[in-house]
Amino acid sequence: MYIICFSILACFFLFLGLVMATKDQDVLSDEELLRILEGSEDSDPSSADEDGPWEQDSESSSDNDSDTEDDPNLPQPPQAQIPDDHADNADNWNEVDCSTLQNIVFTGMEIHNYSLNYPENHLDLKPIHVFRSFIDDEVVELVVCETNRNAKTFLEKTLLSHSARAKAWKETTNEEVLKFFGIVLYMGLVPYPYIPDYWSSNPLYKDNPVSKTMSRNRFQLLLRFIHFENNETADKTDRIYKVRKLLDMLQAKFCAEYKPGETVAVDESMVPFRGRLFFRQYIPNKTHRYGVKIFKLCNQQGYTLKMIVYTGKLFNVGQNLGEQVVLQLLGDYLNEGHTVVTDNYYTSVPLARELIKQKTHLIGTLRKNRKYLPHSVVKSKLNKGDVVGKECNGIVVAKWQDKRDVMYLSTKHGIDMELTGRINRKTRQEITKPAAILEYNKGKQGIDVSDQMASYFSPLRKTIRWYHKVAFEFMFNTSIVNASFLYNKLSHKRMNIKNFRENVIMSLLELDPPCRNRPSSESSRTKRTNHHLIENPKRDRSNRKIRQRCSSCYQKASNGQGREFAQKNVKKISTLCEECKKFYCLTCFQESH
Repeated sequence: MYIICFSILACFFLFLGLVMATKDQDVLSDEELLRILEGSEDSDPSSADEDGPWEQDSESSSDNDSDTEDDPNLPQPPQAQIPDDHADNADNWNEVDCSTLQNIVFTGMEIHNYSLNYPENHLDLKPIHVFRSFIDDEVVELVVCETNRNAKTFLEKTLLSHSARAKAWKETTNEEVLKFFGIVLYMGLVPYPYIPDYWSSNPLYKDNPVSKTMSRNRFQLLLRFIHFENNETADKTDRIYKVRKLLDMLQAKFCAEYKPGETVAVDESMVPFRGRLFFRQYIPNKTHRYGVKIFKLCNQQGYTLKMIVYTGKLFNVGQNLGEQVVLQLLGDYLNEGHTVVTDNYYTSVPLARELIKQKTHLIGTLRKNRKYLPHSVVKSKLNKGDVVGKECNGIVVAKWQDKRDVMYLSTKHGIDMELTGRINRKTRQEITKPAAILEYNKGKQGIDVSDQMASYFSPLRKTIRWYHKVAFEFMFNTSIVNASFLYNKLSHKRMNIKNFRENVIMSLLELDPPCRNRPSSESSRTKRTNHHLIENPKRDRSNRKIRQRCSSCYQKASNGQGREFAQKNVKKISTLCEECKKFYCLTCFQESH
């Protein structure tokens, strides 16, 4: 009995030892074993490799290459395949000579649409006219209808106390909603610590136009119930269904009022929000790190054409998100010869190939771990100022050494260097950069300008309703920036964003423009007794009156339309104030004196 048990244990341990010994060896198929046995019939058994058929001594392998290479009976080791991600095939990537670059010509035209709702005379155009071309009656009626419906639904489904503020709700109108918009814009221009402070009797806060326009309770009720979609009939599978209709309306108006030039840019912006939200994003290099991410298509001056709210899911499975975003934003502008500028989040070789098919150029910085890049460019070591690149089927991938390595892709440029117009302070030499980088910097500034202008006097406030923030961003930041750009283009003026917001607010709240108050005290009257408008007694060498431009007219024209316009259009006069020694026309003299 003991002998049988001992035999069984011995067999078990022997089997276990064989398994452990062969664990790291490759398993051969039946066909490979048969081929080895057939080949070994004519060979010397002593010449067999002790380490197995796949392993060879490093020193003897080079000497026996000629013997084993042509022998079909010996098993050959598997050949390592070069990954496609960094394939550096000479047939694919060649030296840059711009021979394969596509000559894509821009066939469109930059158009600023002068709406039929604008005054016939360009000089009568006001900021409110352009702003109302975006926030028009269609948008206002949407807000009025859905706000009233939302309030009605809330009152029907909620049991309220006798003292509840919502008990005093009454349906709103277009005129009231426009005043509500004006108050919201004013709160961004003149921020107070808390919303009720605008109705405070404290001398620090009182005497503002808000309390004279609308009561506090009414404003807070509108702010509570403002809505942009019918919750009963909306498509709940769309994660932004609460602002989808408003977004589509505004995008259609943005594209209808302005058609961009050749260069457009794609990037993302953040609407700050720290509340609970499924698709809230975190971007560490943004001013507001947490919030709702919005992909935007802008021109070089910051005019926003299209927007996509990122909801945390891909559009097409298997396709890169950056490629999907760029192609969807460019949808209506493809096949027109545009040049789109992107950063390294979007730029890739497949995107460049697709845009070339759609007759669109691509310029952008590039991540070195992207697929299908030339290995020699990615791994190259450069000195400062050097540039190296490869070209394939109309795509140039290059690396330029500045303060650090800069990888970029272009379907429009080679690797030529151009002067920047600046001089190095240390070496006193002219600074040069690749032509693609110069155009990238010029085109990419559009998104930054848009975000910068929108951040000035923003009315966004802390709220638990994410769709309020997103909707206010569309209506009171993006629309204001776009309207300001169009107004300056159509009126040939240079009104800054602060003055533009002021004009829009004054029109919405129906406030009178500021006027200069004449002094009423006796002392101030006596000070002005010596101010008289006289003819300039001085003459030039030809005995002609010396004339100059009216100082007040010149200042107004210069502030509104620029110095060059003022120099060309303000007429010279020969009348001046005897006391001030400044030239004035009769009208300006009477206004200022």
